[in-house]
Amino acid sequence: SQIETAPLNRMPVQTYVMERKEKLIKEIIERELGRNGQVFYLYNFVDTIEDVAAHIQSLVPHARLCVGHGRLSKDQLDKKIQDFIDFKYDVLICTTIIETGIDIPNVNTLIIMDADHFGLSQLYQIRGRVGRGTHQSYCVLSSQEKDNMRLNVMCKTNNGFEIAQADLAQRGTGDLIGTKQSGENKYVELMLRYPKFYAKIKAKVKEMIEQSNMLR
Repeated sequence: SQIETAPLNRMPVQTYVMERKEKLIKEIIERELGRNGQVFYLYNFVDTIEDVAAHIQSLVPHARLCVGHGRLSKDQLDKKIQDFIDFKYDVLICTTIIETGIDIPNVNTLIIMDADHFGLSQLYQIRGRVGRGTHQSYCVLSSQEKDNMRLNVMCKTNNGFEIAQADLAQRGTGDLIGTKQSGENKYVELMLRYPKFYAKIKAKVKEMIEQSNMLR
């Protein structure tokens, strides 16, 4: 099955690449707080995440910050997330714990630090945590690389099918049976390149199998 349309009243997330500058981060957070929204600040290094949170707090002293990561106990993490949902905090400094299962319509800005370290499919999944309400949402990809192929794709489209195709083109298909997760597989490439032709072959093979079973 394919879901080709977003839920009603949702606007495409505007996505940008930015250099890692404190002034820009401060402005982005303050802009979101100025319209009474909330922010996800994704920093995926647990060992230094508390230091980063303290630094962000110094940049935006009036912001209510909390920190969430996988080393917290389930109860601790659940409480942090629930308090954030209840708008007791403005900014959640977090790791990729938000990647799935988080639906907070009031979070309209997502900042991903070192975004060039992530793959396309994961960036797409994480970006799906914003843009879940009726307000314009933003995804900011902070990267040392100014011209990164994956990040450029994220800025150009919100279409998951196009992003999946770009991911396939960049990484290759890998093995259908085996452990290789990248590289070319000529059979899969042909299936994807000629989907209508592949569908006809698939239907014909199914028909041949059914006829063979009837002849037994």
